[in-house]
Amino acid sequence: MRLFISYARDNKNYCTEIAKLLARTHEVWVDDRIHMGQNWWEEIVKQIVACDGFILLVSPDSLESEYCKQELNLARAMHKMIFPVLITPGVSLPEHLAHLQYADVSKGLTSQSVSDLLTSLQVAERRARFENPFEQPEPVFTGRKTQTFSTYSAKPSINPETLVDEVTRAVDHQDFERAILLLRQAKDSGISIRFIDLDEMLYMVEKERKRHEYLREAEREYRPIVAMIRSQSMRRFGCEAFLRFAEQYPDYDPDNVRLICNKVFFPLAEWCIIPAGEVTLIYDDREVVYHVDRFKISKYPVTNEQFHIFVKDPDGYCNPEWWRFSREARAWREEKSKPIRPKFPQKDHPRENISWYEAVAYTHWLSAHLGISVMLPSEEQWQRAAQGDDKRVFPWGNRFDPNRCNSIDSKMRTTLPVNHSLTNMSPFGVVGMVGNVWEWCINGDEHSGAKVVRGGSFISPAERCTTTFRYLLNPRHRYATIGFRVVTKE
Repeated sequence: MRLFISYARDNKNYCTEIAKLLARTHEVWVDDRIHMGQNWWEEIVKQIVACDGFILLVSPDSLESEYCKQELNLARAMHKMIFPVLITPGVSLPEHLAHLQYADVSKGLTSQSVSDLLTSLQVAERRARFENPFEQPEPVFTGRKTQTFSTYSAKPSINPETLVDEVTRAVDHQDFERAILLLRQAKDSGISIRFIDLDEMLYMVEKERKRHEYLREAEREYRPIVAMIRSQSMRRFGCEAFLRFAEQYPDYDPDNVRLICNKVFFPLAEWCIIPAGEVTLIYDDREVVYHVDRFKISKYPVTNEQFHIFVKDPDGYCNPEWWRFSREARAWREEKSKPIRPKFPQKDHPRENISWYEAVAYTHWLSAHLGISVMLPSEEQWQRAAQGDDKRVFPWGNRFDPNRCNSIDSKMRTTLPVNHSLTNMSPFGVVGMVGNVWEWCINGDEHSGAKVVRGGSFISPAERCTTTFRYLLNPRHRYATIGFRVVTKE
């Protein structure tokens, strides 16, 4: 049995003695095996995942140690066999460990305490095996090789009258190999049962075996990820691992950690509140005043990293559900089955090279995952968020400043991180509304179908990087100069 020993640094000498003792009959790991250059916490997580039993050396120091607490919480989250060993006189087990089998060597490693330790460990191991429904049968040593025997015999005899009962019992015990063998032998023997299709029954058992193997494999990979997500310091690392996990196991998330990860990558704190007010839109031959209700807008444009989650999520870009908002969107999606890479792919740069349809599909997906209604801003909302109450020409005031926004005057010829210039901020705290990339709006021209973009880009002159300049573009096209941000009323 592979054992992981958790201990406080002040108890290292005691740990070394116990590790040597247990190494005679078990494979033992303590963290003095971490080599220089290794990520110590990743290695500890790896070893806890691999262990069969988790031994906690209980002392006042270990009960206060944050490292020991994190290791114990991780082992509990992964349902490892936990075995406390008392090493300090007068210390009792805390309440959350009091129900566990333990050993007391606090008076020293005498022959009696050593015997008690090994015996207690064996008892705990047997108890864990009995309580674990997924535990494999006990291996039997034959002298040449190790064989594992099922509860049932390897070559079952076929009794037509009890066949269905035996198959059902085998499936209930998760002995799918026996159930499949029984059914195949019954078919080969020409046995038939009235009202029961043995071919269909065999297909169902084989399907259940595959499902069971899938769930066991998914659970084994899932638990360490959940433990990291529940750790505040490891949460983002765990969520990144979950995104990779979800690509292979898209329908497995019993603890619903996807919601936690959504909040990690799309924090609600990044919304800016825009109070109700009025805006004046300038059309070719007229000005129109609109009232805008209170809403929230994302502080920054959507980044490459955020949009990439939508692309990689099995329930994301490839899900037809998010493209059903219009007939044109469905037709576009059938024609353009895959997204294209952004021209400037850095994680914290605004996502560009996306059509209006892709931006809207993203908002439908994000709404479902955040549990709130998210959409592209109307151009009235966009202008309200950009210019504030004093109708300013630029988000920061009425005079253009090439150092505040990424325009053609900046001579960068590329996008920049969405938070590259916090001086490019509107009166309501919204960052980067002019320059860098144009931003799609939800509305447009009803006759042509073109959609509004606002704000200018890194190749736009100053007169296009204003809070009032509007432009119309084909929603089907992708541009390396156009991105988007989102709004919500909730």
